[in-house]
Amino acid sequence: MHRIVRSAQVFSDFVLWHCNFGLYVRSSVDPPGFYRFCLKNHYGDRCQFQRKRIILTLKLQAKSSFDRQNSSFKLVVMLVRNSTTTNILSHEQLVYKPFHECLPKYKIHLFYPINDSLSSSANHSKHVHASNAITLEYVDTWQYPLLFEFLPVRHIAKLLIVPESPLGFESMMAKINSTNCTFCSKPAIRLGYDVDHNRQICVCPLNRTGPRCLVPFNPCNESSCNGHGQCLPIDINLPVIQHFSCICNEEWFGKYCEESKFRINVNIAEDVTIPSSKIAFIHLIRILVLGEPSSFTYFRRIQNKMSNFTLFEADVDTPSTVAFVQFYEHRDHFDYYLLFIQKYTDMFAREIHIKIEPSRRCRSIHELFNETIVAQPPLRRVKNYQRPCLQPHNGEKLICFYDEKLMCLCDRTNHTDCFNFQTTPSGCPWNTCSGRGMCVQDHERCPTISVCICEACIYGSNCQFTRAGYSLSLDAIIGSHIISTQQVFFIRQ
Repeated sequence: MHRIVRSAQVFSDFVLWHCNFGLYVRSSVDPPGFYRFCLKNHYGDRCQFQRKRIILTLKLQAKSSFDRQNSSFKLVVMLVRNSTTTNILSHEQLVYKPFHECLPKYKIHLFYPINDSLSSSANHSKHVHASNAITLEYVDTWQYPLLFEFLPVRHIAKLLIVPESPLGFESMMAKINSTNCTFCSKPAIRLGYDVDHNRQICVCPLNRTGPRCLVPFNPCNESSCNGHGQCLPIDINLPVIQHFSCICNEEWFGKYCEESKFRINVNIAEDVTIPSSKIAFIHLIRILVLGEPSSFTYFRRIQNKMSNFTLFEADVDTPSTVAFVQFYEHRDHFDYYLLFIQKYTDMFAREIHIKIEPSRRCRSIHELFNETIVAQPPLRRVKNYQRPCLQPHNGEKLICFYDEKLMCLCDRTNHTDCFNFQTTPSGCPWNTCSGRGMCVQDHERCPTISVCICEACIYGSNCQFTRAGYSLSLDAIIGSHIISTQQVFFIRQ
């Protein structure tokens, strides 16, 4: 290895042109002369030829909920030649973190061998192998055939849905471990031989790196997450500031868990009716200067004799402007209560105490208007929405009311201020809760936690158990002891 010295002499046009897509270097040591260093997608004595390759744009989406402690995945993207023996022509590895990345995009280049006579006649496909980044437990594999082999460069875009549980675990792991290879270290798994890199493909756990996974990798220390979360190694090939990520505790947020979340302490008055389902949704709405308001929804299951609870708002610096609690009995029966309306002077507070009282209940338009007005089209019906705030309802001053699409507030001047509001929580497209409940997830496109709200006499994480038809069963006896009653998450809309 020799040191490269940059000369202050201005390069001639010939030197700059001579190496088209690369670096032209002159060596003064034996043997002296000029050498070229080409980019990976070019080759030749002057880097004048373009390599045949696949440019893959990969978008990843988490299918359902994941454990916060194991929320990273290792993905290996491979260009495979389908013949009597499967040959891996090239590959790339990446780390996917559902808790930190929402629908991330990755651009991956997969190269064919240089001067390969079979590159246009043989059948090829791209394989994506996914495993848990910590335990290397197999998750899933995707295979896509490649068409138009005569093209030198092809751009392909794919959306991959990462499942919650492994699929086809036994058959795939048997294929992976079918050969006795000692090239990869003990914790790693071997996927095959890469022709382009001229070595075996080793998939390392997060705490190992190197071609053979022999080098320990632990960028975490006691102060990495300020003592407020778990430090997780990611990838040594990323910039230094991205070598690790922090999974923060409930009360903290930020890249290094350095910021405390906004704390909301809620107290329920004794004369407020709690639904028999013990389910409450807390809707936090943030008013934006431009565009529609953004909202978060927290889920809380209220325990017996529970009169207060605490919430920590999502990872934001500024607390919400408006908050409601929705006591949920079932899809057609629920009550809203106004928790607070933040003033600008209160926006910098880090904690707030709220008491839910009957006077803070928001009325449905079915309670405020007759059937004739309720049956009108929304655009005509909304013309009557100034009346409830100007006229007391049963002698009580109204503070809020709602319909199927709007939530309306009565301001200090007794005028109505309405905004779009979704009364039904976001569902889960991949989870039907066994057809006996409603699935609610924390984010419409990038869920991290989901929960099933089961029908009467139905229980279980997926509403898979029933008490109906049994006077006494083991499920009914121990079911309440194995089901978690403390479930909290937020939904972003």
